Amino acid sequence: MPVVVRVRRTPADDGSHRHIVGVELREGGLRTTQQVIVGISRGEVWRTQGTGGASARIREAECCPAVDCGLGPCLTTAPDHSAASNIDALRAY
Repeated sequence: MPVVVRVRRTPADDGSHRHIVGVELREGGLRTTQQVIVGISRGEVWRTQGTGGASARIREAECCPAVDCGLGPCLTTAPDHSAASNIDALRAY
């Protein structure tokens, strides 16, 4: 099971927020958002590892939740409420 510990973000076209474009794995190596989505669609379980070992399942989101953005697909986590494990709260690389 791949475990994501850090993320790479780039600014959205309008500069109002950032999108995750890649992830770093605990096991070593980097993957693009698209590679993660392909893995999830194949039935692979991807998880985050946040502060204190907190973990959440990574899932595909249809589109970015930012108002008027619509970029998709994107990555999100379930549960999504905890800053300790939320993919958006992971450190950058």
